[in-house]
Parts: sequence; C-alpha cells; structure tokens
Amino acid sequence: VRTVYDQRDVVPVLAASRAWFSKLTPIFKGAERQLIAASDVVITPSEEQRARIARLYRRNAIIISTAEVPVAAGAPADQAGSEPAETRDSSATVLGYLGVIGEQDGLTDLLDAVALLRADGMTGFRLEVAGDGPALPAARAHASELGLDSLVAFHGWLGPGEVDAFLGRIDAMAVPDPDNPFNHFCAMNKVTHAMARAIPIALRPLRENSRLVGPHAYRASDMSIRAFADAIAKLLTDSPESRAAIASASRNLFEAEHSWARYAPLYG
Repeated sequence: VRTVYDQRDVVPVLAASRAWFSKLTPIFKGAERQLIAASDVVITPSEEQRARIARLYRRNAIIISTAEVPVAAGAPADQAGSEPAETRDSSATVLGYLGVIGEQDGLTDLLDAVALLRADGMTGFRLEVAGDGPALPAARAHASELGLDSLVAFHGWLGPGEVDAFLGRIDAMAVPDPDNPFNHFCAMNKVTHAMARAIPIALRPLRENSRLVGPHAYRASDMSIRAFADAIAKLLTDSPESRAAIASASRNLFEAEHSWARYAPLYG
C-alpha cells in the first residue's frame, strides 16, 4: 500500500498563531513529522508550504494548486442571502466576502476598512458577507458598533447551490486575512474562486495569495487596515474597463497556472 499525505493546512503553524493552542504546537509538529516520514508522496496546495516542508523535512512535495471550481449555470441571482432584491441599491458596487469566519480571517479588519472608506467620504458601495464561524457574532456586533448596518449584509452559511449565485452577484472580492504566520501559507479558496470567475480582488499582501494573483489584483501596499482600505478605494474608483481588464488577466492566470485541468493529471 502506498501512502499519500495531503497537507491542506499547516496545523503546527495554525496552533502556534493561537494563544489557546500554542502549547500543543510540539505535538502537532511531531505528528506532521511522522506523517511525512511515513508517506510515499506528499502533496500540498501552496508554494509556501512546499518550501517549508523542504526546509524542515527534506521532502519535495508536489503542488496540487486547486480543486475544481464549478460554475453553475442559471442560478437565480437573488437566492443567496436574506436581503430582498428590491431593497438593494443596484447602482452600488458590491464588495463580497466569502469564507469561514474565524479569528484569523480578518473580517473585523474588513469592517474597519469599510468604516475608514465611509469616513473618507467614499460612497456608492456596499459589502455582502457570506459564511459562518466562531467569529461571526463578534463581526455582526462590530458592524453595528461602527454604524455600518446600512452598508453591510450578513448572509450566513450558503449551501453549494447558493455559493455560485452569491459570486454572480458581487462586483469584487475582498480578502482581508491579516498578517499572521499561518495565513502566509494559505492558498485561499476565495482567491481562486474569484480568479476563476474574473471577479476583481482587493487583498492584503500575504505571500501565498500574492503568488496566486501575481500583478492582477488590487493589492495593499502593506498589512495595515489603512493600506487595505486604500486598495479597496483604488478598486472602487478605477474605471470599469480597467477593473475588467485586471479581472480578465486574473482569470487567464488561473486557467494557465491554477486550474483543475492543469493539476488533475498529477494524481495519475
């Protein structure tokens, strides 16, 4: 029997980045070491993870960059979320957030960036949040504390048929994940899903996300909330033609470098 170890998340690094789990880091690292030693093949979705595995364990992991990104046809655009279509401002640029909402995902930072944009006098946009997780109640409360209830809609967890409808309704993807050791290793699904659908992306300069998008995104100059807000502002004020060109180039990069068609044969 041959054994394949598929490292999706760098659990020792994730544990080390959380106060409650940091004492377990040596246990997770020991388990990781034994798994890699016992495996005939190691696969991982990110270049950052591959470099770490090579450095720590002298193993050459195989990159499997993404799973298939399906695009459903004919999904009704208003099925995602609870806000009635007639109450939405159709002229506003819709920023979207999609994903699990944990403490390492930075949703409250995104809300702070939206508050900065509002304080700067930026109008004509709103934010829709799809996802659930332990940090969602705190994010909802934070949005209310900032007075953003009219700008932010929370849709909760979406089923498989609802995700594509949500992605079809947003104009841009916001990726607020903050600077911690774990996030730099992640090839994030929300990034590749946006690339596959030619949705422009505003993101912070995490190392693996920066590799994924190359120059074809609105990338913050640093990890601060101010810089992230400025990147979103650049997206919002860019011409529709320029935004579409960046999104199209991002989709072309996805097809060339990250698509399932490129990586599926490696499983053979």
